[in-house]
Amino acid sequence: MSAIDAIFSTNVLIHVVRNLKRPSNFLLDSFFPNIFPSPTEYVSIDVDVGLRRMAPFVSPLVEGTPVASRMFQTNTFKPAYIKDLRQPDLRKPIMRMMGERIGGELTPEERIMQNLALELDDMVQGVDRRLEWMAAQSLVNGGYTVSGEGFAPVLLSFGRDPALSVDLSTATGSGSPWSATNPASQSIEQWAQIVLQKSGAAPTDIVFTTGAFNLFVLDPRVQQSVWYMRGGDSQIELGGTAPVQGAVFKGRWGEYRLWVYNEWFVDQIPHMSWASGATTLTVPSGSSIAVGSTLTPTPAGGSFEASVSPGAPGIPVGCVVKAVAGNTITLSTATTAAANDVKLSFESRMVPDNTVILASKNLEGVRAFGAIMDEDFAYGALPYAPKSWVEKNPSRRQILMQSAPVVIPSRVNAALSAKVA
Repeated sequence: MSAIDAIFSTNVLIHVVRNLKRPSNFLLDSFFPNIFPSPTEYVSIDVDVGLRRMAPFVSPLVEGTPVASRMFQTNTFKPAYIKDLRQPDLRKPIMRMMGERIGGELTPEERIMQNLALELDDMVQGVDRRLEWMAAQSLVNGGYTVSGEGFAPVLLSFGRDPALSVDLSTATGSGSPWSATNPASQSIEQWAQIVLQKSGAAPTDIVFTTGAFNLFVLDPRVQQSVWYMRGGDSQIELGGTAPVQGAVFKGRWGEYRLWVYNEWFVDQIPHMSWASGATTLTVPSGSSIAVGSTLTPTPAGGSFEASVSPGAPGIPVGCVVKAVAGNTITLSTATTAAANDVKLSFESRMVPDNTVILASKNLEGVRAFGAIMDEDFAYGALPYAPKSWVEKNPSRRQILMQSAPVVIPSRVNAALSAKVA
């Protein structure tokens, strides 16, 4: 085995992945800390479904009343499967790396090792970001839809009580958003009681998006509890704080820890087609798309991208986004041609703005991983399963990352999500 082949051996790749320093995933780390590997394609979680029963009254002269034993149910899920295939440019080992001295100072073997670490780091972050998305969807919606190449979309619903999904927005909900007449503090106290009733677990953390937190701090009761310390341990950062990816701790309000959460992801809609002339496209609501964006045949970064599968006719250079209304995009008719098999990318928030989440570690969230369907890993349950090989003609290195994750809120009713504006 050559030195380069040794670098890309499966055992070495797994060791590299385990030693990468990855960014924190706030929702996963806070509410889904448990990791469960399953030796099969399926993951089973036992859930205690005991009720708040009282012991029955009877006369001391009669037989005792039979009472059913405490019960549990077993929920079984089949994890989604992830395959992230990379084909690094075969010229990279002889090209200067980013940050390397002009003219080069590294050997091709050193560049191979550094490029490998960068590629694996990006692949692992892609898996982690997908797990964070699963966690966000579980907390906001009580489930999520898994869709991808080779299978029909599957809705994975964890059966959260409908009372734990609140919509106060004027567009789709009750039309009573947070305001002076509908104070945030009053809503939160009511919601916390609902969570306690439905799950037996009291929320300890409140996660806001930026818009929701701005409405929360306008509540006079919240302001007074901070300024005059009438709320006991209430200390909230009302001044400006630099936003970071993930969550910023904003202090305490009574017994609740307060967080402001900001995170985004780029997702894709594959295999889109349209005729020439006036064209409208639809992407998920809340996606970031700017009027005047120029679409190109290859990914160009930013909040809106368009790429075309190899050999397929697609979007001509210079096609411009003419208008955006909600989640509908109108392309300029002057430059829009017919397109087939187009892959559109868009950027969205992990948690939609103006959303509030009440939760605690009593959610008992689980990150479960099913078996990797690959003999090279002996069908083991690994969070990250990287492998590599070389195509001989033309010579091209292939790097594949596999994972079979499912994120499960074991006590699904221990969290409430509310859209407050």
